[in-house]
Amino acid sequence: CNPNGNNILIGNSATPTNNHIEVFDLLRTQNLDNRKIICPLSYGNSDYASIIKDIGRSYFGENFLGLDTFMPYEEYTELIGTCSNVIMNHNRQQATGNIVVMLLLGANIFLSQINPLYSFLKQKDAVIFTIDELSNSPDLLDSHLSEDEIEQNRQIIMSLYSEKVLLDKTERLINKILYSKSDLHRG
Repeated sequence: CNPNGNNILIGNSATPTNNHIEVFDLLRTQNLDNRKIICPLSYGNSDYASIIKDIGRSYFGENFLGLDTFMPYEEYTELIGTCSNVIMNHNRQQATGNIVVMLLLGANIFLSQINPLYSFLKQKDAVIFTIDELSNSPDLLDSHLSEDEIEQNRQIIMSLYSEKVLLDKTERLINKILYSKSDLHRG
């Protein structure tokens, strides 16, 4: 299932680590064709959320949706499902759950090049982009991943995060702990 809209999801919380204003400055120079800018702000600092909402509204008017109250999960996933572009401008690993879900849905993902998650996913051959690539080629907002690219991303995510993989990793960790403890008792 591909995203069912062309909106843009920015960040995952009301914290400065999202670097919202940098992204807003990049997007405000683009023709966004009535796309909604969806900005989750319910987690984090309410004063920061208020500032981001004010700036977002001044830049994008009615097309800015600052989500500062919690929504039912189904409603939230339906809303972010309208986003074909996801911009997570964190310099550290953050918002992994949102990124994973949006990769599974087939969205374009834009991450900071210095975010360790970007390097990790690229090493796994995920089709994702940097914020710099978006800055240099804003038309990426109008492109969509091919079915093959979407499937490639899904396979990578399933190999990393499927229930079986997580259970196997947990079992290996438990065994490692148990065996290291038994080695200690023998010594």
